[in-house]
Amino acid sequence: MLLLYAYKPPLSLFLSSQGYTGEKGVPGSTEVIDFNGKLLEAFQAIQTISVRGPPGLPGSPGGKGEQGLPGPSGLDGEKGPKGDMGETGSIGEKGEKGEMGLSGPGGIDGQKGEMGDSRLEDNLV
Repeated sequence: MLLLYAYKPPLSLFLSSQGYTGEKGVPGSTEVIDFNGKLLEAFQAIQTISVRGPPGLPGSPGGKGEQGLPGPSGLDGEKGPKGDMGETGSIGEKGEKGEMGLSGPGGIDGQKGEMGDSRLEDNLV
């Protein structure tokens, strides 16, 4: 609790060649203001005592504020329709010759051929 008292200077300040000190003054207010919540009550009491006038005219609108932060990104939309087929590309360059492949299976025997000339006579001479 805080108590407020008026300052009282020492008597020796007033005892000089000018004369005697005057009579004691009227005691001041001894109202105690408690700073743990009573101060608000004291201000409210002052407001209720004073007479208020009518409210004033509204003020002019303020200037435009700064731009705010960007919001969160939106949701992905639906998948669109399939696009048209593109043009056929140009034919590429011929590649390198590959390695030799595996041998295939053996062939089927063919038909027997016609009999040839007998040259037996030529061999006897």
